[in-house]
Amino acid sequence: MRILTSIVVLLVGLVAASFNSQPAPAALLKSSPLMGAWQSASDGKTGLWILTEKHFSITYYKSNEFLYTEGGEWKQAADGIELLWEYNTQNPDLVGEKKNISAKVKGNKLTADKIEWSRVEDWKSVVWGR
Repeated sequence: MRILTSIVVLLVGLVAASFNSQPAPAALLKSSPLMGAWQSASDGKTGLWILTEKHFSITYYKSNEFLYTEGGEWKQAADGIELLWEYNTQNPDLVGEKKNISAKVKGNKLTADKIEWSRVEDWKSVVWGR
């Protein structure tokens, strides 16, 4: 009887877990147009901004010279996105700070905090220089 009870409890748990309301990662990629890789360039400086399901990372460089990187968690907000910094090599004082910034996607362009970014379709070539 104990074995049968254990099996029933296990099956109920598995069924409940299968109804988890969290979307699969592939579904998330389609649900937010912000997700993906974005590139911006001005004053000889290039930025590569990668947004995944929950995290962001921005790296800035000139030619082949690394300048700085920053990143952390992000989520959509009413008027854009909320960023929570977990690291920032240029300004470590930002770590732990939250900031809401405006962000709008139109086609393959993202305007975030008055900076225009272009979607990078082949982001691996940008990251690895291929």
